[in-house]
Amino acid sequence: MTTIDSMLSIGETETARKMLTFTSKYLRYLFQADQDFINLSSELAHIEDYINIQNLRLGHTIKYELHTKEDYALVQVPPLLLITFVENIIKHAIPHGETLDIRINCDKYDCSTDSLSAKYKTPFYFEITISDNGQGLDEEIIEKINNGISVSKDGQHLGLSNSLKRLELLYDNRFELILANNDAIGAKVILHIPYTPD
Repeated sequence: MTTIDSMLSIGETETARKMLTFTSKYLRYLFQADQDFINLSSELAHIEDYINIQNLRLGHTIKYELHTKEDYALVQVPPLLLITFVENIIKHAIPHGETLDIRINCDKYDCSTDSLSAKYKTPFYFEITISDNGQGLDEEIIEKINNGISVSKDGQHLGLSNSLKRLELLYDNRFELILANNDAIGAKVILHIPYTPD
């Protein structure tokens, strides 16, 4: 709201109008996200609103790409889960170059022929990967999260630890949360959950 006020005070009325639109949609989603699960399409729209807000604040320094199929729009995901990872990237990643690149890939995989079918209790699992072109993650953080250990210390990495606990509550052991550094630059979060269309 302070940013909108500043935009109006210097006469950037069109930019302020866009910011107000994105912010109102963002807040509306926050107030409605009191369920355990919500459609993936709603969560992705919320992420896009958030990135639009940040781009208006920061001067369009974030590039966002989404790769998914329309068929997956009704897949059920925990609300405000994916945005936690995106916020973490924007807050902590230092991009290689002028633009912070954030990419989300969503896909469905057949696990009916291997041991994962018993783990997910479904013949398919859903994979969501969020990657960036930042400096990468600390190896200690990667190891702890990948082993289901909380990494919150002095308020740091609270979002990652809370996400892990929330996934455990919602899915028991029917999920995988994997952190990794990319081969070249950046890091990625990989989430495997049961494929549950609405």
